[in-house]
Parts: sequence; C-alpha cells; structure tokens
Amino acid sequence: MNRSVTAALAGIAVGFATSPADGQTLVPSSSDRFAWTESAGLLNLRPDSEDPDAGVAVFVTHMRGFAWSEGFGWVSFGRGPANGEAYGNTVGEDFGVNVLSDGRLEGFAWIESAGWINVGPLANDEVPAARIDYDALRLRGWAWGQAIGWVNLDDDEVFIALTPTCPPDINFDGAVTPGDFNAWLIAFHRGSAICDQNGDGVCTPGDFNAWVLNYGAGC
Repeated sequence: MNRSVTAALAGIAVGFATSPADGQTLVPSSSDRFAWTESAGLLNLRPDSEDPDAGVAVFVTHMRGFAWSEGFGWVSFGRGPANGEAYGNTVGEDFGVNVLSDGRLEGFAWIESAGWINVGPLANDEVPAARIDYDALRLRGWAWGQAIGWVNLDDDEVFIALTPTCPPDINFDGAVTPGDFNAWLIAFHRGSAICDQNGDGVCTPGDFNAWVLNYGAGC
C-alpha cells in the first residue's frame, strides 16, 4: 500500500466524528477477512497496514474504518456518525454503513476510484441482504457497486469472520451487565459462536466459568 488512508481520502472529512464507544466491537479475524467482488478481486477488511485507520470495525449501531482493494485502493465504511449513533447518508461528511437492531446492514461505503457501494437496502429484493450473522459471527449477504459489481459476503470458503473485542458482552448491547448471563444461556442452547468464552473452538458448559471470569474482568 503506497498511500495512507488520510492521503487517499484527502477530499473527504478526516477524523472520527465520535470516539469509539466502550463495550462491544467486532473486528474481522486475522484469517477469514476477505469478501469477493465481481470485478475488483478480494476486498480485505483487515489489511496489513500500520495506518491506524486501516481495518473495519463493527460497533453496536454502525461500522467504521477502511478496507483495502488491490484493484481500487481504500474503501471507507465510514468514520463515525455525526450524531454518534447512525450515519445520515445524506451528506458527504456523514456517510457509512449502519447496523440495524436485527443485524441487517444499511448504508454506503466509498471507494476513492470507483464510487459508492450500496450495502443495503438493495433494489433487487431477491438478493440476500447484507447482515451480521451473530450466531456464526460472520458477515452474510450481498452488496452492490456500480463500478465493481456484486460484493459477495456469503461465500462458504472466502468470507469475513468476526471476533468480539469484548467477549462477555453476549447480547452485543455495548455494555457488560447481568443481562449477558441470560444471553449466554441462549447462546449455549443455540450453539452460537459467542458462547465459546474460553477460546477452545467449541461451546460447552465449561464456557460458563470462562464467561464468569470474563464478566469479572470487564472490557
């Protein structure tokens, strides 16, 4: 990468509109971090870069940060909503991808050399909507860019897995509270990925003790 994020997007307002919130954030895993685009190759949501703005993070209500496309350069998913909650997507200084309460993704990403990517809602309602699969902790669905075509978030082999930065926040509300105990029980019975609190790759009763320890440590 020859250009920094700031240099690449010099024409767009720089600096986060708000500071990253405390509590839960989901970040792409170091191994599964790619989406396939129709005409731009792989889109890397966790690029190897020393630039502090590189990489896309999923907050409770929105996404922010920069992915990297070898074909088109930096892709902005937003720099933080002006109101601290959700992007308005009506002016250039307040665009990005929002996370709805049911996990669906809506809004726009921007590529400096290829224009907008519509993450949702899509005009074609037969195409699976882009969303966060909280059970599997990964992205799913499709997005569309006029210049790059379809962006596939739903491939079985090339996909974006998400890692919680605050494991005990099981219900993804941005805070560690007693309500997360009930959320862990539900996750355990569903076999959801967030149930795995000790990092052994499986969901077992032993993860409850791990959750208690994580809860005590906080985030």
